[in-house]
Amino acid sequence: MRIRLVKLSDANQIALIHYKARAKLSQGFFSRVSKTFLVQYYKVILNDPNLMLVWFLIGMLSMVGCRILLRQ
Repeated sequence: MRIRLVKLSDANQIALIHYKARAKLSQGFFSRVSKTFLVQYYKVILNDPNLMLVWFLIGMLSMVGCRILLRQ
């Protein structure tokens, strides 16, 4: 498993994964928003100097999960 920081250029891919997860996770606010909203949401997080988004990967492209962390 690899762990790496998410880059701004990853926002569309993460939003798409999050959007497709709605089939299994149908409760809550994020299950009702558009893919465009999710892309903008992740771009805001990735541009915030106080936050970082970490990707957990298996192989080169298979994302297992991601986590938003507060920088200290």
